[in-house]
Amino acid sequence: MQVPSLTKPPDRLPGSQGYSAALKKRSERHHAITELAESQTAEQTILSIAGHVSRKMLEHYSHIRLEAKRKALDALV
Repeated sequence: MQVPSLTKPPDRLPGSQGYSAALKKRSERHHAITELAESQTAEQTILSIAGHVSRKMLEHYSHIRLEAKRKALDALV
């Protein structure tokens, strides 16, 4: 199975359709990276899939949801 690349930046075309498409791609990128992070995927794997070279960029793109944080804490009990 080939993993789709998340490294190509979205096209930033003038006009509402191009701008809307670019925002959708950006949103999908954030969502995909967040899903990977919440599923306990290894950090190095996420960095590799996303094309990031730093943890700072991973933190920028992942937005761990409150529910995922609660589940992680519940798992400790």
